Amino acid sequence: MTRLALAVLLAMSAPAGGALAQPFPARPITLINPYAAGGPADLLARAVAEGMSETLGRAIIVDNRPGAGTAIGARAVAQAKPDGYTLFIGGSPSHVITPALMKDAGYDGIASFAPIATVADVPNVLVVPPSRPYKSVPELVAAARGAAGNMTFATVGVGSIPQLLGVLLQLRADVKLIEVPYKGGAPAALDLIGGQVDLAFLNVPAVLSQVRGGELRALAVASATRAKALPETPTMAEAGYRDFAMGTAPAARSR
Repeated sequence: MTRLALAVLLAMSAPAGGALAQPFPARPITLINPYAAGGPADLLARAVAEGMSETLGRAIIVDNRPGAGTAIGARAVAQAKPDGYTLFIGGSPSHVITPALMKDAGYDGIASFAPIATVADVPNVLVVPPSRPYKSVPELVAAARGAAGNMTFATVGVGSIPQLLGVLLQLRADVKLIEVPYKGGAPAALDLIGGQVDLAFLNVPAVLSQVRGGELRALAVASATRAKALPETPTMAEAGYRDFAMGTAPAARSR
């Protein structure tokens, strides 16, 4: 965490010009997270904030701004004063996918931000409620085909990795699913546990404790290799679907 904090400090202080006469940071820093509280991005943002705060000696305030496929949070950062006191934790959805899909996201995913550091590479896992009968990807696909388009899958917004993985599953398995959007992985996981939705691709950290506790069943990870945290769970390739790896690499960015 210290290495990340130092990288952030160097990236923000270098272009400050005349402001170098005043030690940075002179006041608290805001770290905007475009996802809901309690999800993996939120946990990661708070871990980063804690490490930065210890290193810099200033409070790092995590500000959750979920919604619109990360556009709400990203837009707030893009419109902030470019003085290094507003940071953003995002990834491919916020910087590439959402600006490409939205007619006017209100920001440029590349030009509006100054990249600082990659903080994690998070695999996604296909999870289902334990009340469902399917215990493998082939069984899930067979159930989806028999459901005549009535099975549901949870996402965390348009252009999100969970949505794209759900769409990819439909295309590759030739099934029809109903999308149910959420503002973050935490509320999606809660409805999965309660059986309100049938399946979802979610970040491993968001559902790891629930999988280990038996509240959710992991069918496969959407990564090139098995996840270290879930060594018994096969990859989508092992389940019969090659080229089905799509992870999330959150990165710290400044404005």
